[in-house]
Amino acid sequence: MKFELAQIVVWLIVGALAGSFAGMVVTFKKEGLGRWTNLGVGLAGGCSKC
Repeated sequence: MKFELAQIVVWLIVGALAGSFAGMVVTFKKEGLGRWTNLGVGLAGGCSKC
């Protein structure tokens, strides 16, 4: 499987947004689970072809 740079950038942005939203929903705080944990959660959730 070959990834293009644009796909990776979109994956990072969407993952960060989704992780931030999930962190806010779970913790009821604006910061969520933390910057890097939010990103990790979003990327793991967005990895549909892994």
